[in-house]
Amino acid sequence: MSSSGVDTVAQHVLARMVDYFQDAGTPWPRRLWDVGSVLALEELWEACRWQARNVLSSAACDWQRNELGALIGPDRGLGERDLRKEITELLKRSLVDPSPEHRRLKVIIEYAREGYLERWAEAAKAGSVKPERLSRTVAAHLLDLGYSSSFLLAWARQTARSSPTTVDILLAAAELAAKRS
Repeated sequence: MSSSGVDTVAQHVLARMVDYFQDAGTPWPRRLWDVGSVLALEELWEACRWQARNVLSSAACDWQRNELGALIGPDRGLGERDLRKEITELLKRSLVDPSPEHRRLKVIIEYAREGYLERWAEAAKAGSVKPERLSRTVAAHLLDLGYSSSFLLAWARQTARSSPTTVDILLAAAELAAKRS
């Protein structure tokens, strides 16, 4: 929060979310091209099932696991540091179906889905969020849940009218997420 009492992180987050949800008018380098962490983990879990059926190669699944490592580590919505470290370590192993690692990944995904944005709100209360990462994370998560960008654009603009704090934005996003669960 600035000395004038305005939550500049919240303003940044909402401004970037409006950019992401615009159907037109936003230059492509400023658009959102990310997949959220929860959906990325779900896609990996499914890819490992297809690997077991010889539809995907082990190299394809290995590439996907390695790419997820960078995404998962700093994602505060996935849980505390110990759990994020466990996920990172799990991603270093083969997750072929069936295996204990593949089953553990499913358990982690179920945990991550519930309370994902609420955990980000807790991180925001502690003051340990970066606005650009946070805006991308929230936007991707809501889009991954199936909300249209036009709906989310209207939601972001409506949310901005009440001059919310960063935590307020996250809790409002969590309410939306809960409606899709």
